[in-house]
Amino acid sequence: MNEVIKVKKKDGTVETFDPEKFKRAMLKAAIDAGYTLEGNEDLTLVDIITDDLEKELEGENEIDTATIRKAILNKLERFESSIVGSWRKFEKKYKS
Repeated sequence: MNEVIKVKKKDGTVETFDPEKFKRAMLKAAIDAGYTLEGNEDLTLVDIITDDLEKELEGENEIDTATIRKAILNKLERFESSIVGSWRKFEKKYKS
């Protein structure tokens, strides 16, 4: 990814897109869903989704976190819906 994409957060602040941040969130949700992540399969899934998201964002200058979240959850739903459930439980518990 050559161009810098800005991410507009809920509070209105803007920061540089960091795919590693979303990767960490997916990994935490996977662990919470009961995946050990000791094998490469789950890590590969997270990498695939992150790479796919980066490709979709090519050419964008700014995007909001809600759009990124929706894209990630839609992709995860296709592969592993239990991770999506854990992500939503986390959000409900900690980000109310």
